[in-house]
Amino acid sequence: MSETVFHTPDEAEAAYYAAFEAADLDAMMNVWAEDEAIVCVHPVGGHHLRGQGHVLEGWVHVFSRELDMKITLSDVVKTVTGDVAVHSGLENIVRAGDPSVSGVVVFTNVYRRYDEGWKMVLHHASPGPREITVKAPDGFADDYDTSRLH
Repeated sequence: MSETVFHTPDEAEAAYYAAFEAADLDAMMNVWAEDEAIVCVHPVGGHHLRGQGHVLEGWVHVFSRELDMKITLSDVVKTVTGDVAVHSGLENIVRAGDPSVSGVVVFTNVYRRYDEGWKMVLHHASPGPREITVKAPDGFADDYDTSRLH
């Protein structure tokens, strides 16, 4: 496999989501740093996968299912400090044949700049936000808006 060099964190992120949508294991692992400290947490199961071997096994499991989906990002916040970039936001998942968003996942991706370019060192994903209803705390008016607490 020839290794693609990512000159920016955005290039690495675009390659990550392209590999995810294509269920391309080689392309996916090309995005990740060759470092035993890398970490991946998928939204289903929530296992803390650490190191290349475990991250690879996690993606083998994810790609073993028929995914056939598109992912668009929204509400993304990006920061870069020195050789580290952090991207956080929402992954909006659309399944094939259904134009509506079928799921939302909150993500944080961390990239590090190495001599060979930017590589992912952490992907953490959690089930997305949902509206919730809770009782107003004691002492608050009955019309206290608790519908969007997070």
